[in-house]
Amino acid sequence: EILNQYQPSVFGSLDDAYLYLPYIKEGMKGVVSPEDGGDAVKKFNQDFIDKHLSDTSEKQLAGKTGTAQVGAVEKIDIENTSWFVTFAPLNDPEIAVVVCVPYGTSGSSSAPAIEDIFTYYFGKQEAAAPENLVEIGAIAP
Repeated sequence: EILNQYQPSVFGSLDDAYLYLPYIKEGMKGVVSPEDGGDAVKKFNQDFIDKHLSDTSEKQLAGKTGTAQVGAVEKIDIENTSWFVTFAPLNDPEIAVVVCVPYGTSGSSSAPAIEDIFTYYFGKQEAAAPENLVEIGAIAP
């Protein structure tokens, strides 16, 4: 038995959305910025912070944490879900990552997974950089 049937409709739109992108990127940079005291910074290792979160990093990340509050809504004893959306490098993005950790407590709890993914991704790029490749027939140092 169908009780209600609704037709989809556009609730609203954001004209010229690209005009807002610099502000969104700046806000997402602040979430992971040690200089701005970003919420997620305390969950990353210092080496990762220096390489990917500092204002001087060429491979600087931007991100947004989120917490889906499961237990509070249903009044049941289930930990919240952790979300982390990020991209890098900030000024010329080439990779975007979304991490969801069920029962992850809070958004910043996804930071270790983000750290592992970006460390792997940028590590692979650095290893394949021309200055790191060995000539055919040569012996690697």
